Amino acid sequence: ADKVIRSSVSQPYWVVLENAHLAGDWMPQLCSLVQALPAMRPHWEFRLWLTTVPVEAFPPIILQMALKLVMDPPTGLKANMVQVMSQLPVEIAMSGRLSQQAAKLAGATSMPLPSFGAASGSGSP
Repeated sequence: ADKVIRSSVSQPYWVVLENAHLAGDWMPQLCSLVQALPAMRPHWEFRLWLTTVPVEAFPPIILQMALKLVMDPPTGLKANMVQVMSQLPVEIAMSGRLSQQAAKLAGATSMPLPSFGAASGSGSP
């Protein structure tokens, strides 16, 4: 990950490190790397994204230097599936296999189908 970040910082790339909280042994290096980013003169379109769950071991310096987005998952399987399905791009959500599986799931859980993506024509998300 360190090598990918360093090689991408001068490019218009986005680097995504998922589940960063699982890399506890690497956190000191990540912390140093994040602190050094301004000196590396990153490309103006470079972005470093970290996904994590709240853990005490996550370095506060990274949190202090970052913009934070918080997403609380909805409660329950039904609400979670509706949220996930409604955020899919229309062309994926309406593909034959996926829409058939969604219809089966909707019937099995008695939930209404979401309006797959913003281009559904109804104007609702």
